[in-house]
Amino acid sequence: MRKKVIGLIFVLALISMSLVSASTNVYVEPASTVVKLGQDFNVSIDINTTESIYAIEFNLIFNPSILNATIVVEGNFLKQDNASTYPIISINNSIGKIIFADTRLGTQEGVFGTGVLALIKFKAINTGTSDLDLDNVNLVDANLNTIPVTVDDGSVEVREVACYNNSDCGTNGWVGNTTCSNEDVWQPWEINVCTNPGTINAYCVVTSILKLKQDCGVDSCGSFGTNYCKDNDVYHNQTCHDKGCSNGACFDNIFVNETKFQECGIAGCEAGHCKGNLWLILPEDGAELSRTEPEFFDWGANPSLIFKKCNIQVSNTLSTRKWGKIGKDIKYGTSYQASEKDWSKLIKLAEKYKKKYNTDTLYWRVYCQGKKLKEYSNIFSFSFV
Repeated sequence: MRKKVIGLIFVLALISMSLVSASTNVYVEPASTVVKLGQDFNVSIDINTTESIYAIEFNLIFNPSILNATIVVEGNFLKQDNASTYPIISINNSIGKIIFADTRLGTQEGVFGTGVLALIKFKAINTGTSDLDLDNVNLVDANLNTIPVTVDDGSVEVREVACYNNSDCGTNGWVGNTTCSNEDVWQPWEINVCTNPGTINAYCVVTSILKLKQDCGVDSCGSFGTNYCKDNDVYHNQTCHDKGCSNGACFDNIFVNETKFQECGIAGCEAGHCKGNLWLILPEDGAELSRTEPEFFDWGANPSLIFKKCNIQVSNTLSTRKWGKIGKDIKYGTSYQASEKDWSKLIKLAEKYKKKYNTDTLYWRVYCQGKKLKEYSNIFSFSFV
């Protein structure tokens, strides 16, 4: 019977020890973290216990090719009632090991609750993942009795930051092939953007938009050149540009646009002019004509008097093209064309001076004698066109 009682007591003691062990936990805080390459960061070794703790020791194992421990500082757990402590700290970055031990001094009481046993500062020196393994964790009370403890390890992932600014993601610019749209050249334009720059969550976003690369211009034609004869009529031409886009590139097709300027009929064409037509060009500025003889008319004062007196019929080729007697609508510098009958009075006189001065344009001052138009001097322009 005694053996049974002793056995029962032993079992109860084991159960009691199991319950005690569940009441103390030492762990890495945070349990897992992600940092960027080159970053300095902190982790702490924390405790949560209902037991009276007087002294502690532990080792922290890490990957020395990824992390470098720089500072280990005693936490506040054992000093929470202002007791003196005696920490012992050792860092070995060659093998990746921290040794930490600490005890209370000048008191016979331990402490319990939640707090920080040690604060450790690391530097991330390479990318990858390093475990933070707690090893040789021992806790005792004021009577140096060992206190059972559960342990939770941690880990650190070191990432290379994807980008700090947009240029880290690439250079904005043209990509892909050109294409045609609205007779212009278009091409995809790539845009690189760094999202969450300089953080472990940084990433690059690359988009492209279709952008105008080259304006191919519009169709156009230049001024007409000198008149010339073709098929007994008067022609002129101009250089034109047919512009647009084809196969992703601008084109400029140059061609000559030829247009019939004047139909000469049976008279035919010579030196770029129809034969037999005589034109009168009024002077620009109302040239002076002195009244030295009674039958002369003051051209500057009333340019229509001479034509009324001589009864010459003309038409304005620049506006209505209607035949009619010249009147107040005559303007200096304007071209007028008379009928062949009305101009017959002038043809012989014009031909005479055309040969004499070897020119197609003569400037005369004229007067009327009876109903005949007589030459006086250079004031009218008779031009063969």
